[in-house]
Amino acid sequence: MSPRAHMVRLVAKRQEKLNPQQAAFVREYLVCGIGRTAAIAAGYSRRSADSIASDLLKLPKVQRALGKVTGKVMAEAESTAAEVVQELRRVAMSDPAELVDPATGCLRPLHEIPEHARRAIASFEVEELEGEEGARQGRLVKVKLWPKVQANEVLARKHKLLVERHEHELGGRTLTALLALAVGAAAPAAGGTGP
Repeated sequence: MSPRAHMVRLVAKRQEKLNPQQAAFVREYLVCGIGRTAAIAAGYSRRSADSIASDLLKLPKVQRALGKVTGKVMAEAESTAAEVVQELRRVAMSDPAELVDPATGCLRPLHEIPEHARRAIASFEVEELEGEEGARQGRLVKVKLWPKVQANEVLARKHKLLVERHEHELGGRTLTALLALAVGAAAPAAGGTGP
């Protein structure tokens, strides 16, 4: 590589990096989302903060820096949304039979319950049962699951399987009935005989 090409490459690389004040602007802009405020917080002049912010936001290297962070945040938000849907699916499709040992009919120890089934558990309540003279007679374990109906409803709405309909009344008649009357009244006029 020629010395001139090497210098051009070094200058281009230096131009790719944000200077400390530009980096401070990017950090502040990510916090507040307001160019003027970010420019002032980064140490630029109050008087020219608006135009400086506008110029900085047009710089490709500033746009790339903002894009990297924004892309990471969006990716995290997408994975979080996917995780929420997965949790809803676990609750909606949970089967209480997975909590019980089929051989004994008793509740399985927590570590033996499959993870997807454990995630559908809202709470445990353990009560020690005592017999005569305070002797331990047994243990009562109550397991409460998250409501399947609500999880299914949220999933159905997400997948647009549920449509809400609202009936409005006008003079004691629904709009559907009024429209039917209007269409019925308009039909003879439209199909009537002319002079």
